[in-house]
Amino acid sequence: METVDFRYHLLIEFDQPVTDHRFTVKCMPRSDARQTILSCRQDIYPKHSLCEGTDAFGNLCVFGHTVAPHEKFEVLVSGLAVLGLSPAVPAGDDVHLALYRYASAYTRPGPALTDFFRSLDLPEGTALDRARYLAHAVHEAFTYAPGTTDIHTTAEQAMARRQGVCQAYAHAMLASQLKDHTMARTYEAIVCGTFREDSGTVDAPIGRHPTDRKKMCVTQRNSN
Repeated sequence: METVDFRYHLLIEFDQPVTDHRFTVKCMPRSDARQTILSCRQDIYPKHSLCEGTDAFGNLCVFGHTVAPHEKFEVLVSGLAVLGLSPAVPAGDDVHLALYRYASAYTRPGPALTDFFRSLDLPEGTALDRARYLAHAVHEAFTYAPGTTDIHTTAEQAMARRQGVCQAYAHAMLASQLKDHTMARTYEAIVCGTFREDSGTVDAPIGRHPTDRKKMCVTQRNSN
C-alpha cells in the first residue's frame, strides 16, 4: 500500500460572459475496495449556491448554480488517498491501441430515433444552430414523466415511449447530434508510467479499429 497526493484541475474559458449557469461536478474520487480517500477538497469558481450529493451510481457530486456573469469555470480537486488495498486487474494485450467505443448502447439509434431524425427539417448554418434546433425538437417530442425511465434506459427506448426524465432527454439529444455529426468529443484517460512533464499534447490519428468495426483506435489506416 502507498499514500499518494492527487490533484485534478479543470479550466473552461468562455468566449463571452455566461449567466444563469447550472453545473454538476463529478470528479471527486471515492473509497472502494482498492483505495481509501483520506481527504478531498474541492475548489470551484464561481462559488455560488453549491451543494453536495451522490448520483444513481453512488459517485460523489457537487451541484451548483450561479446567475452572475463569468468568463471561466474552474475546478480544482486535491487530497490524499491510500492505494493498493486489493490487486489491480491487469490490462489486456491491446492496451497500446488506445481504444475508444463510439457506439454506446445508451445512444445507439434504432427505428424510433431514426424515424425521429428523418422527420426533422434541420436548418442550414453552424453546428450551434443545428444543436439548438435538435435540443428544441427533442424537448417538443418528449413528455417529462418521472418514474418512466431510469439509469438503464437507452435513448431508443425513451424515444419509442416519447417520455422520460432529464437523462432520457440528454441521451436522445446526444444520439441526434451523433447522427448529425455536430458533436465535439473530448476524451479523458488514465495513463500508466512516469512522465517528465506535467502537461503535454497527444497528436495522433484516430481511425477504425482493424478488427472491430465498433471501436476506434490510434492508427494511420483510415484515420481522419
